[in-house]
Amino acid sequence: MCNGGTSTEDAGMGSGTITFDGTLCILTITDIPDLTHYRSDHVNRLNIVGVKSGSCGLSNILIDSETYCIDESVKDTVINVTDQQMKFSLTAVQEQLFTLRYYTRKKENSA
Repeated sequence: MCNGGTSTEDAGMGSGTITFDGTLCILTITDIPDLTHYRSDHVNRLNIVGVKSGSCGLSNILIDSETYCIDESVKDTVINVTDQQMKFSLTAVQEQLFTLRYYTRKKENSA
């Protein structure tokens, strides 16, 4: 939950949700699994449901300093993860709460 101020939370096991209560806030998700340690050709990415690239007036959210628009119809926005964390910043007061879902691939088992 991002409900005003600044907070830091550990990532879920492969997926999770972030709920914004409409107040200005910054939430950093940390300890996102770094899959490059397991496959050298893999770029670490986070898939986010509910945002698209670009500005939409008051419904802007910054994800790692890039502007995104809240759009619940978007099912998959892929963002590269650096330093095993991602910072979400709600930049304008919203009239109602909203929730984003995220997914990062779990560590693959070696056979």
